[in-house]
Amino acid sequence: MTLAFAPQNDPDLADFLPDVEVKLGSVNAMTFPLAVAKMPFLTEDRQMINGLFPQFERRLAMINGHRDLVEELRSAIREDLSSGDVRIGKMANLLGVGTRTLQRRLNAAGTKFSQVVDEERRDLVQTLLARGRVAKAEIAFRVGYRDINSLYRALSRWRASGL
Repeated sequence: MTLAFAPQNDPDLADFLPDVEVKLGSVNAMTFPLAVAKMPFLTEDRQMINGLFPQFERRLAMINGHRDLVEELRSAIREDLSSGDVRIGKMANLLGVGTRTLQRRLNAAGTKFSQVVDEERRDLVQTLLARGRVAKAEIAFRVGYRDINSLYRALSRWRASGL
């Protein structure tokens, strides 16, 4: 199994995995035995793995040079919505950029941080409502609202704006 990486950005990555062969050149790669990939986690936690997987994908995309900051931001917001703590500074830190840099790039993409958060909330609310079996209070919690009234106000605002 081979994992592409940029050793100049991750000098300690090779130390993380056992029996790793590091190849530097036009394509940087780490190769390790397939048996290592098939080994079960000692304390496997499917929910934790599902939570970490998008972060790993985002990191690999950054390393391999396929970086769309707005899409990365959307992914980070989706992961963090239920925490209720979706602040621009926190998201910028997760993406490895400064707050002002994130604001400039969002502006260049024709959007604002608050608009992206609102769109991600709306999309998740629509998905959960379509399932039909999720309580409104649970939906409010999952999208980071403190109470169900905030969800109702958002639904009214989205309907009024035609979204």
